[in-house]
Amino acid sequence: MIKLTIRKKLVIVFSALNILTFILGAFSVYNLAMVNNEMNTLYNMHLKGVEYIKDAQVNLVTIGQDRNNLILALGSTVKKRYSEEIQKSFQSFEDNIKSFKETVIVEEGLQTSDEILKLWEQLKPKEEKVIDLVLKDKVEDAQLQSLENLIIMDQIKVKINLLVKLKNELAQKAANESQMAYSKIRVITIIIIASNILIGIGIAFYMSRTIGTPIIRMAEATKQIAEGDLSVQSIKLKVKDEVGELANSFNAMTEGLREVIRNVVDASGQVAAFSQELSAASEETTASTEEVASTINQLAIGAGKQAQDASEVSDVVHQMAVGIQNVSSNANLVLSISLNVSKEANNGLDEAKKAVEKIYQIKEITEESAVSVRSLGDESVKIGEIVEVIKGISDQTNLLALNAAIEAARAGEQGRGFAVVAEEVRKLAEDSTASALQISSLIENIQDETNRVVKIMDITMEEVLEGVEAVSKAGSSFELIFKEINNMGREIEHINALIQQIAEGSQSVDESIENIASIAEQTAASSEEVSAASEEQASAMVEIANSAQELARLAEELQLNISGFRL
Repeated sequence: MIKLTIRKKLVIVFSALNILTFILGAFSVYNLAMVNNEMNTLYNMHLKGVEYIKDAQVNLVTIGQDRNNLILALGSTVKKRYSEEIQKSFQSFEDNIKSFKETVIVEEGLQTSDEILKLWEQLKPKEEKVIDLVLKDKVEDAQLQSLENLIIMDQIKVKINLLVKLKNELAQKAANESQMAYSKIRVITIIIIASNILIGIGIAFYMSRTIGTPIIRMAEATKQIAEGDLSVQSIKLKVKDEVGELANSFNAMTEGLREVIRNVVDASGQVAAFSQELSAASEETTASTEEVASTINQLAIGAGKQAQDASEVSDVVHQMAVGIQNVSSNANLVLSISLNVSKEANNGLDEAKKAVEKIYQIKEITEESAVSVRSLGDESVKIGEIVEVIKGISDQTNLLALNAAIEAARAGEQGRGFAVVAEEVRKLAEDSTASALQISSLIENIQDETNRVVKIMDITMEEVLEGVEAVSKAGSSFELIFKEINNMGREIEHINALIQQIAEGSQSVDESIENIASIAEQTAASSEEVSAASEEQASAMVEIANSAQELARLAEELQLNISGFRL
């Protein structure tokens, strides 16, 4: 299984979201470019072509009218003016037909355009002949020639009407293709946006499950530990990122804490037992001391019983020395255990600090994730601004189409074809506006989803902060346990020192009694010294008893402190 850190996961997730957003934006820009190309084609190849052919029709009509006016005109100045107007119309007609030919993209249109030019090559000399006849005052000949010219002119008009019809058909075909392309683009855009939304939701759930859920589980377990419940189950995760490492460290910390508490429970029980044994030993020693004092008094009464009493005292002191040695050994054992417990508590404290550091790392990564998601929301706002620009362009196109329709209405019957094209352009502009509105709505949905992901990140941040607080409380509990164990170790060292003093005192007593047994003749003289030694021993026994009681009290406090933990 590939080990992915949280940082890598977040980089992959938001890279995927950025790629999806880029795909959607690129697709939208590409489709807008296609729509723009279609509009340019419709205008340049069809609308402009209709405009050229309509102008050619007007030129042809103007030529006929100016020719008739020329025939009927009186005066050379008027005739010259009409002849010049006819020559200008000749040039305009030729230019319009040639310009129209450049907008034709089908063979039929090119062929018809060529036929019009051929007919024009026949008509133009004849019209120039009419002008020449009129200028020579041959009006009747000019009228006959003009009647002959009408036949060719009607043929040209028929060809022009064919071109107008062809352009209208091509414009309608282009409009239908644009509508089909729009429908296809709309379906694909909806599919891409729906896919982006589903992928975003899936990513959000995945991140919540891989990061949020384990953190919540560890926070709940930490809360139970802080309340003294150490029976929490180990948190097992399949992930190999920082959360998985944190869970493993948390499990190790919990197990180490359980072991520490078990050792402390055992050690506190042993300390209580040792304190009871020490108390019993001190009572026995006190009784022995009293017997020694009684023996000394009897020595003053009778030297005969001195040797026997000294022997009994020697046995008692020897037993006391053995008991004190046992207590000393047990005290050393308790001291060793307390040191081990202190070491384990220190290790647990280190693990708790590591857990806090890990959670702070998760907190920083979550904050970076929230910043990336908010940046994604800002980018979607920019896309929305681009859509507003597209809507403005569509509105301007609609206004141009309306103006074109008005101009076509002014042109009357001759502008009807132009009006049809203007209406189609207006519809295409309205469709573009509707598409821009749909894209704007989809962008708003993406922004809503982005805001919802930000809210999820904020909730995750709150959960991380609660985990930090819970782990900090656990660390504080470790510090308290560590201090209590160190205090217990110092008390045990003090008790051990007192026991060593008692052992040394008992050895001195034993030596003194042996001297008493060996020098029975000096018993009376040494009785005062032995009495003083007995008093010192009694005082030492009182100290031992007090120390034993203090040790018992510390053991009870330790048991009380750990009684709140449930293993």
